[in-house]
Amino acid sequence: MRFERAIILGIFCKQMGISPQARVEILPVKDGLKIWDLEAESQHILGLSGETLNSIQKPLPKTLKTLLEESDNALKERLSDRRLRKWSDERETILSELKYRGIDAEAAASLAAKSDQWNRRTRGFAQWLDLSRFWQRIGLRDTPQ
Repeated sequence: MRFERAIILGIFCKQMGISPQARVEILPVKDGLKIWDLEAESQHILGLSGETLNSIQKPLPKTLKTLLEESDNALKERLSDRRLRKWSDERETILSELKYRGIDAEAAASLAAKSDQWNRRTRGFAQWLDLSRFWQRIGLRDTPQ
C-alpha cells in the first residue's frame, strides 16, 4: 500500500474532514478518487467535480495497524529482510511509512540491498515513481525541510 500525507489534497482535506498530516491512500476510480484516511479509519469518494460522493467507516486491518505502530529501527530491520528485496505490498507499505516519518526511503532501500549492487538506472526509475518528488517538481508541494 502506498500512502501520502493528506496535505496533497489541498482544500479537499477540510471539505472531507481529514487532518492535513493524516496518512491517506488515494486510488482513482470511475467516479473520481477513492481516499482512505488511515488516521480516522474512514473512506471517502471524491467526485470528478470535487464534491464528496460517499463517506464510510473503513477500519484498518490488524497487520497494517501493527506495522504503523512499529519503531523506525524495527521497520528498517523488516525492510532488510531478504524476502523483501523485491517489490511486494509489504515492502511498499514499509517504505511509505518510513517516508511519512521523514526517514530517507532511498537510504532504507539501499540498506535492504546492501549486498547487492543498486544500479543508477533502477535508482533513477525509483525516484521517478516517487509521487512526493513529482508534486515538488510541478510546484504543488513545498520541499521538505
